[in-house]
Amino acid sequence: MAKRKTGRLGTVFAHGVLMIVRALGVAVRLLPAWSWTPIAWVLSRVLWVVLRRHRHRTLANVAAVRGLTGREAKRFSKASFFSNTLVLIESLAMPRIIARRGVRVDVEIDAAAADVLDRVQRGETPFAIGIGAHAGVWELLGADFARRALPAPTMVSARLPKNPTYARYLRRMRSGFGLTLVDKEVYLRTLLRRAKRGEPTFCNFLCDQHTKGGLVVPFMGKPACTVTIPAVLIRRFDAPALFGSCIRRRAGHYVLRAERLDYSHTTGLPADEAVERITRDLNERISASIEQAPEQWTWGHRRWRSKCCERTAQG
Repeated sequence: MAKRKTGRLGTVFAHGVLMIVRALGVAVRLLPAWSWTPIAWVLSRVLWVVLRRHRHRTLANVAAVRGLTGREAKRFSKASFFSNTLVLIESLAMPRIIARRGVRVDVEIDAAAADVLDRVQRGETPFAIGIGAHAGVWELLGADFARRALPAPTMVSARLPKNPTYARYLRRMRSGFGLTLVDKEVYLRTLLRRAKRGEPTFCNFLCDQHTKGGLVVPFMGKPACTVTIPAVLIRRFDAPALFGSCIRRRAGHYVLRAERLDYSHTTGLPADEAVERITRDLNERISASIEQAPEQWTWGHRRWRSKCCERTAQG
């Protein structure tokens, strides 16, 4: 009986939270884009106090990687909290951003990358990969890739909340951007099955988080356990790959960039060597893109763990 009661309370609480989120979503789609800044500032200060563990991890990473301490580290870390809170607000306003209503999006996509997306859209290229990071406005980058690839689905790996109410909401919200969320546990199997069947698919990877059992290669100058799935798929299926970033100049003004990656030089190499070279290159590109606006990255990730996997490549 107690368990059932707790379940009901959890459901009621989840619905209450989502009512607030939906109301905020309606507001940010109607309010001018400049108003997102003070809203995000207030919310980020609340999160700074509430998310104690995330705050300490952010400060530790900033000190270890950027060499900042004291007030400088605190200022930088708060700026990262603010940027990531603003991403949440921008996600709620994404239909408006995609439609370019009261916002500015400068798009710089090279001809080769645009050609890949056009061919995916027409079904001529059955399988392609987008690479990015949790930097800037990554939701807008994914939404733009998805819009250009439709009707081919853009599939994103997700660790969905255990609460089914939250999970359903996230699926519906992301599907509104054209993104298809696939549970992290079955993501690779789903991609492989679609690739083997030749079903048009664009898969979007954010490759800047710790991955247990990955490959240790330098990330922002320090060894980090890195996902190898994109490199494996690129090599195995000769899949065209795009690298993208989306930097916020201010709330309502974004610069979105994408380029095609060329890994033809890895053809003919042993599988392990090819995967390592591609993974290293992706880490270098992600590190460079973060440096465009370092405070817009999610510095609270446990990115540099001392023990993360058995397989190691010294950087």
